[in-house]
Amino acid sequence: DVWAAVFSHVAELGTVPTLSRLARGFSEVVRHPGTWEGARVRVGAGLVQGLAPHLAAWAEAWQGVAKLIVPRSVQLSAELERLAPGIKVEVAWRFDACACGEGLEVVRCGEAVRRVDDDDVVVLGDAPLVVAEGRPPYVEVCLEAFGEGPSGDGMNEFGIGLTACDPEELEELGAVAAEVPNSWVVDFTRNLVCLSINNCEEAKGYRACSTGLQEGDRVGLRVSPRGDAIEVFINGELRDRLLPPPDKAVPVGSKLFPVLDLFGRAAQIS
Repeated sequence: DVWAAVFSHVAELGTVPTLSRLARGFSEVVRHPGTWEGARVRVGAGLVQGLAPHLAAWAEAWQGVAKLIVPRSVQLSAELERLAPGIKVEVAWRFDACACGEGLEVVRCGEAVRRVDDDDVVVLGDAPLVVAEGRPPYVEVCLEAFGEGPSGDGMNEFGIGLTACDPEELEELGAVAAEVPNSWVVDFTRNLVCLSINNCEEAKGYRACSTGLQEGDRVGLRVSPRGDAIEVFINGELRDRLLPPPDKAVPVGSKLFPVLDLFGRAAQIS
């Protein structure tokens, strides 16, 4: 119990293989329920395959977690429900390789996407954003790499937004994010941000733009509780607020999937 309490301050699922080499008894410590009591445990997409044969033991260890965050997997969710129905499970979206334009490549088990061509550069998330009381829809990505020289039209850099369309029901993606049906997309240009709804420009903001963005910066969108505003964040700081027409507000309570494009300099995001 003492060692479990100590390791509870540093234990993360991704570090278990490395830390297990420190001592023979470490595996017992990391599978002690006290190690994970009250923690938010994230199962990365790359860990799912190795976790599967040992899921029963881990499910027992995770009985007291505050939340278990997993990638979308019908089989994994079913097994967790069978083994530990009391665990609160949250599904985190990944980039969907089946809803990805030919100009993009999904890498790192869906945790990142990179541009391989200049055409058809839109991609959707494979699961809806998590929404709860006091937690409005929010999507955030990291700009991992920029390409050398201009791309696209030389003005638009990338688009980030939301769609009420389930990726599995889409017949055609379109070339950029704004062309996805039932979508609210914010395009970053050199001088401003532009909100397009169903591929029609509806609002502009001048307090955020692509100029000055660097590799490693985080860009996010949050929908207001009533769906009447889309807020733009850069590195966790609110930078702009775009107001759609009242009849084109984001429907409250609808399932919203991330939709993005890498039209300009942005060459890889996660």
